[in-house]
Formats: sequence, structure tokens, C-alpha cells
Amino acid sequence: MLSTHKLKQIIQVLIYVSLATPLIFLPQFFMFPFIVPKALFFRSVMVLAGTLTAVLYLYMRRTRKERIISWTPLSIFVAFYAGSLVISTIFALDTHFALWNNHERMLGVFTILHYVVLFYVGRYVFTDWKSWRNLLALFLGIGMLTVVVSIIQRFVDPEFFYNRGAKEVISTLGNPIYFAGFSLFMVFFGGLFMTHEKSWLRWYGLGVFVFGFVGVGISNTRGTILGLMVALVLVGLLYFIFYWKNRRLRNIIIGLFIILFVLISFAFVFRNITAVRKLPIVGDIVTVSPFEHTAKTRLMAWDIAWQAWKDRPVFGWGPNNYYFAFNTYFNPDFLEFGYQETWFDNAHSVFMNTLATQGLFGFLIYICLFCSALWSLYRSYCKDNEYKHIVIWTTGFLIGHMIHNIFVFENLTSYLYFFLVLGFIDVTYLHKTNKILPEYNVQKNNILLPWVMVATIFGIGVVFLTNVNVAVANYNNFHMRGLLIVAGKVDESIDRLNKAISWYSPHQGEIDWDFAAGVLDTMPRIYYSSPVTARKAYDLAVERMQIYINLHPKDVRARLVYSDLLRGGVVLFDLSLGSEIEEQLKVAEDLSPNRQEIELARITYFIGTEQNDKAIEKAEEIIASNPEREDGYIALGQVYYFLQEYYKIPQILDSAIMAGVRFSTVDRQFFAAQAYEREGRFQDALYWYNQAFLFSRREDIAVKRDELSNLTKKDVPQSLEEFFEFDREEVVTTTEE
Repeated sequence: MLSTHKLKQIIQVLIYVSLATPLIFLPQFFMFPFIVPKALFFRSVMVLAGTLTAVLYLYMRRTRKERIISWTPLSIFVAFYAGSLVISTIFALDTHFALWNNHERMLGVFTILHYVVLFYVGRYVFTDWKSWRNLLALFLGIGMLTVVVSIIQRFVDPEFFYNRGAKEVISTLGNPIYFAGFSLFMVFFGGLFMTHEKSWLRWYGLGVFVFGFVGVGISNTRGTILGLMVALVLVGLLYFIFYWKNRRLRNIIIGLFIILFVLISFAFVFRNITAVRKLPIVGDIVTVSPFEHTAKTRLMAWDIAWQAWKDRPVFGWGPNNYYFAFNTYFNPDFLEFGYQETWFDNAHSVFMNTLATQGLFGFLIYICLFCSALWSLYRSYCKDNEYKHIVIWTTGFLIGHMIHNIFVFENLTSYLYFFLVLGFIDVTYLHKTNKILPEYNVQKNNILLPWVMVATIFGIGVVFLTNVNVAVANYNNFHMRGLLIVAGKVDESIDRLNKAISWYSPHQGEIDWDFAAGVLDTMPRIYYSSPVTARKAYDLAVERMQIYINLHPKDVRARLVYSDLLRGGVVLFDLSLGSEIEEQLKVAEDLSPNRQEIELARITYFIGTEQNDKAIEKAEEIIASNPEREDGYIALGQVYYFLQEYYKIPQILDSAIMAGVRFSTVDRQFFAAQAYEREGRFQDALYWYNQAFLFSRREDIAVKRDELSNLTKKDVPQSLEEFFEFDREEVVTTTEE
């Protein structure tokens, strides 16, 4: 026999264990080691917690006539939110992708529903402030550990914990924006402990508050910083209102507001001064511009989300299907910021992304999650104003989190603390409205042990079928890529691929993609070592890529990878695949009409098959169709570079500049600089080397620029007007030349 009280404690322990999710990181075992193990760990724990909670709930309902816990507006909207995800998945453009997502994010609807389980289980087994205080205290302690890791990455060792020397710290979460959101949560719940608790917990809260503030500051995530500042002002206003009769506190708040206003005003007025720009938090806010790289691409991504919503306004494109909407309404201007900015799987705004993927139905329900949470806090305050601190700081968090979510996308950790907070708010509301039966907390009735054993076995089975298989398949995928790309051991990598396939992971399509892409990258090396082995790998890669395309027929990127793979078959094995390549590129054009990479893929195919005249003609067509874009000029220049007709490249670049084109990525700027340097036009070369350095801040480019400047005794031009002859007769390069 097992008492209900003991079973409740076991479930509580599982919830405690789930809070370790942000610390899970296994780089030697998984592809995307910051993401995949976190998702599998959390899902496994939630399955066990959910099945045991179902046993407890059913037993209590069977033995008692009263409801153990009531429905509330917030719990209803959480259920509606889960329902909206399921409905949008049913109507999704790619249902499989909506349900499972990919290894890089692991935020398919299947995973998100586990957070809904967290909400309902949490509100069921943690039924008073003391139990929630202990739960939150542990989670905040885990948060402080992530901040410690980030401090080491920022100030001690940039390589620590696989940060890989990045300027923006990733802590244990793998992305600065994930870490920033977690730190934001720490600030407000640290503030709650600091003001609501007594003795050592008050000092603990102060420590959490400071650590969270440091975390937000060193994350350099402007949307989070803005959310923090606005929400802290709101907290100050609420304290000003709620404690109006406390003259001392009122004067302190007024003084802080005046100081804050003066500091921000000063920072905006003198924002062009280097010292101000380098100020933590403040410098990031006052220097933001809608025309800078990150801001501009975000605005373009939001515009695509808006267009996508108008196309499918009710239930949207489907969760995680923004990727397909982005391709459909692709804006060619994205390429100005580099090829890495031409593939968005998210609108970089939770609100715009939800509008596009879940339609107006899901968007309104998502908004209602926040509204019902704020309403629940307000009602709690009306019933018992002794909970002022809880109401003030939790309201501050919700507003800060909303602003943060305007500029970012959700992640495994953000869902964890968000649904945890929703559960805490709901229990607070239930207590203040007397909807939790107090005797529930002392129930010690016995449950038949076989019930618990059956539920546990069932939970373990679900874990095996939905998480263990994914883990083992991903593990084999990790080693398959290493054997193929690093070691060049084709047969061993194929064995690993077959082992991954045997586990029937819902992410098998990604594993197929990884193998095909690995073969594409290494095929020339394998071919020169053993043509027979290369052909074996090639045939299997084509087969697996066909399976992926059958599963995700709307994936433009897959079409381009597949066409590149087929092109390799033409070049290395003399296969007659020209019509199939063109068919894939035509499908890609239909799926993403404005994408330049498709035309560039055609040019690459023509060059690889020695159809040089066609390559030149295609590049010139791109220029003629849009002479104010740089793509065609660069493509034509690269064709002549391949043909070793280097003298023609500066003429092409001159034509681009006189048409108003300015090369916008470091690769293209460096290409232009080298082209001019080869032809002895050193001022042009120095200018574009300098532009490449300013864009990337790469020291190797600065060294190259300075060496050329010293060698030629020429200063580095700061503008084209200093040396470029704009009034020269425009050079037009054609095939006749």
C-alpha cells in the first residue's frame, strides 16, 4: 500500500527534478547538445509525473465527492491554448514538422504539451505558498548557477562551457536570448523573495535579484533589457500606488524615478560618445536603430509573418511552420545581411510568430494567457492585500516577459519558467478565493500499489517510445556525422545511419538530411580516395534525401541540397541528371519565388558542367532584371574568377557601384577588395578591406588592410567619394567582350 501523501511527495520530487533542465548539457553524445538532452530529460520527467498524478487524481475523485481543485479562468485558457496548438497542427501545411519540430529547437507541439502537464501537475500538488516558495527557491538557485557560468564565459574564459569565444555568452542554455529571458525571471522572483520573505530568504532573494540583473546585462539582448526597464518602472509605480500612505517609501520611489529619468535623458543626448555606448544595459538601449542589421532583419521577418497571417488567418500555417511562410514570402533584401540570414524558422517575435502559425484563434488565446494571469493576480489582491509583494513582482515579470517575447522566440527554458509561474499564479488565486480544500493537504489514505505500478510501467513505456528512441537515434546521428565528415570512414558512418534508422525516431528525416549533406560536403574527398565507395555513399544519400523530400515536400532548402547532390552525380559520375536538377530548382522557385539562391544554384550547375556561356548569360539576366541589387554582379564576378579572367571582375564591380550598389556582406566586400588588389587598384582594395573589417571586426582582415596600406604608402579611404570616378563611362560586361 502507498499513502496518497507519499505519492504526492513522489510527484513533487519529480517536479523538483524537472527544474534541472537548464543545466542538462551532453556535448559528447548528441547533435545540438544544448537542446536535445534538455528536451528529452524534461519530457521524460513530465511523463512520469503526469501518469502518477493521474492515479492520485482518479483515486481522490473516486473516494471523495468534492472536487479537489476547481477550474479557474487561467486553467481554462491553458487548456484552450493546448487545444489551439492541436487544432493548428491538424490544419498545418506540414503536420509532421508542427508536431515534432527539429533537433535544433525541439519545440514541436508534442513537447509543448508537456509544459501544459507541468502547469496542471504543479497546481495540483503544490497547494500553498510554502511549497511554492521551496520550489521557486530551488529554481532560482539553478538560475544563479547559469549566471556564474556566464560570468566565467564573459570575463575569465570565453571558451568555457562550449562558448567558443563568442562575444555574447550562452551559459548552459546555448543561446544569449535564452539566457537573458531566464535572467529576467530571476530579477523579478528574486525581488519577490527580497520583499516578501524574512530572515535568510530575504538575503537569498537579494542575491538572486543581483545575479539576474548581471545576467540580463551581460547577455546584450536589447529586447530583454527593454522589458526589464519597463517592468521595473511598473513595479515602482505599483509600490507607489499600493504603499501611498508610506511617505518614506513614496519619496524613495519618486527619487529613483527622477534619477532614472535624468540618467536615460543624459544617455540619449550623449549616445554617440564611446563611453556612453559602452555602458552596460543603457548603452544597448540608446544605440538601437531600426536600420541596423539585427533590427532590420527582425522587421522584415515580422512583415513576412503579417503577410503569412493574411493568407491563412484563422488557424495559421501550423506550429513551427513559419519556415515555410518565410520561404513563400521571402524578401530578397535578406541576402544583404549574409546567407545565414536567408533561412528563418521563426519570426523572432513570439506574438508575430503565433499570429502566423496559429492564426487569430491561437493568437487571441495566447494573449488571454497573460490577461487571465494578470486578472487572477488582481483578484488575489482584492481578496487579501497582504499578498501585495506577490502581486507586484509577479505582475512585473509578466509585463517584462511580454516585452521580451516581442523580440525573441520561445525555448525549452522559457516555457519552463513561464508555465511554472502560471501555475503559481493560479494556486495563489485559488487560495485567495477559497477554492482549494484545506483538508487535501493532510490526506493520507492508502492507494493500491498495483495502480501505481501500472501507471509507472505505462509512463516508462511512453518514455521509451517517445524519448529513448529519439536519444539513441540522435546519438548514432552524432557519431555518423563525425565518422563521415571528420574521419572520412564511409562504411562505419553508414552502419551508424542504419542503427539510427532502426530506432524509428520521429526526427529520422533530419538524420537523413545530415547524412546527405555530409556526403555532399565530403564527396570529392571520398571520390579521390575510392570512386566505388563514393558512388555507394552517393546512391544512399540520394535515397535518403528523396525520403526526406517525400516527408517534407514544401522544404525549399531540401530541394536545393538535393539539386546540389544531383549536380555532384553529374560532375563525378557523369550521370545524366540535368532535367532532374532543373525540375528540383523549378519546384524550389514555385515554393520561394524571390529567392536568389535558386538562380545562383543554376549558375553553379552551369559552371560545374562547363556550360560557361550559360553561366555568364544567367548572371547577366539577374543583373538586367534588377540592376540595383548586388547578387548578379557578384555572381558574374565569381564566374570570371572561376574562368581565371580576373581583369574583368573590377569592371563588373565598377558597374555595380555606379548603379548604386554597395556590397553588404563581409564575403562580398573581401571578394571586391581582392579583385581590385589583383589589378593594382589599391585605393579601391583598401576601402573594401576596411568595409569588411568594420562589418566583421575580424583581425585578420585588419592585418591585411594595414599591410597593403604600408606597402603602397596609401591611406585607407573612408568613403568612395575620395577616389572613385563616378563620372566615368559605365562599363557593361557582356559575353561579346
